Amino acid sequence: MGCAMNKIKTICGCFCLAILLSSAFSEECATMSGKVLLPTVKKEGGMPLMEALSKRQSIREYDYSKAISEEMLSELLWATCGVNRPDGKRTAGSTLNKQAVSVYVVVEKGIYLYLPQENALELVCEGDFRAQTGMQPFVKAAALNLVFVGDVQKLGIDDAAHNMLMLGVDAGLMSQNTYLYCASKGLGTVVRGSIDGAAFAKLIKLPSHKKVLLAQTVSWPKE
Repeated sequence: MGCAMNKIKTICGCFCLAILLSSAFSEECATMSGKVLLPTVKKEGGMPLMEALSKRQSIREYDYSKAISEEMLSELLWATCGVNRPDGKRTAGSTLNKQAVSVYVVVEKGIYLYLPQENALELVCEGDFRAQTGMQPFVKAAALNLVFVGDVQKLGIDDAAHNMLMLGVDAGLMSQNTYLYCASKGLGTVVRGSIDGAAFAKLIKLPSHKKVLLAQTVSWPKE
């Protein structure tokens, strides 16, 4: 199945769009300059860290009938690698502060690139490609799958093996943030190495210096 590359349409329905599954158009989501702006993140309150750590677990059985709201999606992505300081630094650590790992959000309506500086999404590929994010059967029906992509060129370490090691470390830090947010909200998640990185890279037309590192499923857990 091919991927139709698109500039995002000027209707919010393209992502907020039946956001993550079947929810109706939301006025919380706006478009600007070909991007979908996510709702403002509420950074106060929430579950205490020690409680979230005690609830952190990997979950592989999901309730596919429940959608994730735009607000939760915005919070989830901000927790994963959003900007948390005026100088543009992020919620997750980054080797040499190069911010060389990007997050792609794969939902029923398409594949989107998360833009941390704007807390926005940019359409990369229109269509349902959830099945291409992993080899487990649950990925194709999950509310969303995150795919972490590292830019070897951006990291710039003069050692190929060390480059990949540090990109993997950065992706792991982001993944753990995702785990803690999910634990705090009762969402289910599992990080996965079982993704055909070469096929996904071809699907979204990644240049050779960008590498697929990990994938992570997020959905409501089956009760």
